[in-house]
Amino acid sequence: MGRIQDGVATVIGRLFGSARPAQDEAAGDPRVPPVTPVDMTSADASSAPGDAFYLDVRAALAEGREPLGEIMQLARRVPDGGMMTLEAPFNPIPLRRMLNESGFQDEAWQVAPAHWRIVFRRTSEAVPAKPGAARIWHAPDAIHIDVRGLAPPAPMVEILKLVDSCSAITTIAVHHEREPVFLYPELAQRGWSHTVTASQPDEVMLLLRREARS
Repeated sequence: MGRIQDGVATVIGRLFGSARPAQDEAAGDPRVPPVTPVDMTSADASSAPGDAFYLDVRAALAEGREPLGEIMQLARRVPDGGMMTLEAPFNPIPLRRMLNESGFQDEAWQVAPAHWRIVFRRTSEAVPAKPGAARIWHAPDAIHIDVRGLAPPAPMVEILKLVDSCSAITTIAVHHEREPVFLYPELAQRGWSHTVTASQPDEVMLLLRREARS
């Protein structure tokens, strides 16, 4: 089992590369765009292209509140060509993918430790998911990830990428073609449990939970 885990870790390391932020995302980068907060009580969908809609979710997440509904409500009000700026304590990769598929392009910068700034610009067309990437969406019960149809080791890589993407994610529902036995040791090392909730010939569903640290 130790050799298997070492081999899996090597594959993941090669695919992910360094976990450190890229140079243009480093703290203090002069290319990080400044923003002027907008009074959201007066902003509306008739704003001219280029106007920035602004939301800082760091306090909400620190208090244990889920800000996704507020983010999506704001995103729906952004007109074509308009921008939305999000301040977050981490790089929200699942959210970025979700908005990319809803017609937004984005750039992200790490402004400081536990402070990321993501600027979304609405375009006229949705950005399709990249080939070989999982489909991710948010539901009331969990964040869902569908890795069916991906060639190994992409399913495990995509799942672990989501697991590692932010500490605010505590429950993930996985849609897989088979039971991913090589994934389980990696989850355990990260403090996650797994439960098979459904098993059919063409789909195995797993529920992953982040274990509370004592």
